[in-house]
Amino acid sequence: MINYLANNVRVFGNALKDAFSSNRIKSELDEKTKSIVAEIETNGYFIIEDFLTKEECRQLANEIDSLLIKFDKSAWKDEYNSDHRLYAADRKSNKIAGFFTDERIDAVAKNYMKSDLVGFTLGAKLTAKPENPGSGGGWHRDALKKQIKAIIYLTDVDQDHGPFEYFVGSHKYDNKIGNFIMNELKHHTRYTVEEIAGIASENHKVLTGKAGTLILVDTSGIHRGAPIQKGERYALTNYYWKDKIPDHISKLFI
Repeated sequence: MINYLANNVRVFGNALKDAFSSNRIKSELDEKTKSIVAEIETNGYFIIEDFLTKEECRQLANEIDSLLIKFDKSAWKDEYNSDHRLYAADRKSNKIAGFFTDERIDAVAKNYMKSDLVGFTLGAKLTAKPENPGSGGGWHRDALKKQIKAIIYLTDVDQDHGPFEYFVGSHKYDNKIGNFIMNELKHHTRYTVEEIAGIASENHKVLTGKAGTLILVDTSGIHRGAPIQKGERYALTNYYWKDKIPDHISKLFI
């Protein structure tokens, strides 16, 4: 099933973009949602190319720029002035709100977590600066239990533009990945370069993609945004929780 899905990502993405205009389409989307959820459960992530058009991505990237100017004094920035984040951007922009309320993404998130969810969209701009650690500040996991995010690239992202990196299977705590035993380190959320070096390289995936590429991922797996070497990278990320947005996150809302 996984190979079939991988070979049909583009077709799959186009089918997901159909409106819920009939029971037949609704049924097809339900089946596709189940298939996506199954692959996330297996590998930890699923990619859909061309989820948004280049023009839609351009407009959303411009929206992030506008919001970062408007909220410059209160938007979050890292110490390198590389990672610029606007938390709850969906509450400040109708354009960005459409990404958070997208029925196709919502269906996958809820089915994967087997729950209704709360959350928000993060608008992010990553700029190449000397010695920047990338988005997220290095290798980590977001939680010690199942968690899902939806990330969409709004600009083309190759090896030099801070791609999302992921260790396949690291969301399963009973897995042994190379010499890295998840049971021994399952209570950790941050990892040193030496610890990461113990993971078999075949499990390491660099998720490059054109503008409009959607990544649905269990971020309890080990991941990072690679240090950006050139230019800028724009992205939107939907965050989800079952019960409430944690206080340490909600206090970052502007």
